[in-house]
Amino acid sequence: MCKSTQSSSPPLADLTRSIDVILDKPGDPDIAAVCAAIQQAFYSGLWIPDEQCKPGNDTYARHVLYSDPQRRYTVLALVWKEGQASPVHAHHTWCAYSVVSGELFEERFSYNTESHGAVATNSVSKRTGDGGCGPAGLNQIHRIRNSLRETAISVHVYGVPVTELSHGVNNVLPLLEPATI
Repeated sequence: MCKSTQSSSPPLADLTRSIDVILDKPGDPDIAAVCAAIQQAFYSGLWIPDEQCKPGNDTYARHVLYSDPQRRYTVLALVWKEGQASPVHAHHTWCAYSVVSGELFEERFSYNTESHGAVATNSVSKRTGDGGCGPAGLNQIHRIRNSLRETAISVHVYGVPVTELSHGVNNVLPLLEPATI
């Protein structure tokens, strides 16, 4: 589910200006700097409008906060109710994210080239202020879920325009053995 109501606020403008500066530099994008920009933008608290903090009923909700007019990136708020999870996936594009409210659980996987699927390696709890980032490809395979009763919100920046969110972000992979981590 992706709701495309963009918000406009001074903190969002500050965040997107920071991302623009990062992406305007020559070479590959510094995605760790994008992650740090998200974390800095929410350092003083949650400023996402209430209508973009609503979870979905059956799966986590994705709310578009900003779509770069140059089509370089999209900023989303992902809202997770208890029990909601992403599929096991890698990314077709670079991404950076930070938990901005609540806590999420991230399971990490490696890619098995013989079986063409994901094998669990470790897991970590991500609390408000924690984040992560990764390039396109099979080097960052994960599943994110909310295992707590409190709704959690994470903000993600993907290196695709809003028109490519449905097919240009997640590379869903089969789980080769049950995750017990």
